[in-house]
Amino acid sequence: MDVEDVDMSVSSSRTISRDDCYERGKYLIVFRVNRVEFWLEELDSLLDMAGLDPDDVYDRSSASLERPFLRCWFPDDSKAKLVASRSALIRFIIELWGWGSTYDEVLEKISGAPEERKKKYLEDG
Repeated sequence: MDVEDVDMSVSSSRTISRDDCYERGKYLIVFRVNRVEFWLEELDSLLDMAGLDPDDVYDRSSASLERPFLRCWFPDDSKAKLVASRSALIRFIIELWGWGSTYDEVLEKISGAPEERKKKYLEDG
């Protein structure tokens, strides 16, 4: 599937554009491939527990039970970690720094990520 085919909306008020790939708060949830019928129900419950409105975190119409990926928005890493740590059906949540149709496009977008975000992953040790 090409990135052009993916609905880039996160919610009615938040749109991810290809020009501003890196912005704090954009994440990708990767679900486990079992119990697909419960993915969104569990996510909604966990978001509620974390004090977040599901409509502000993801666009339900962009979710597909055929693909275990969901673009979403969290106000900070701690909320994403809380949701992931309490979930049985989320495999992991990653912060989106960039995406593209080609490897070179992705590298270009990632290189534009703020240095303070990249520093902890690029340091030796």
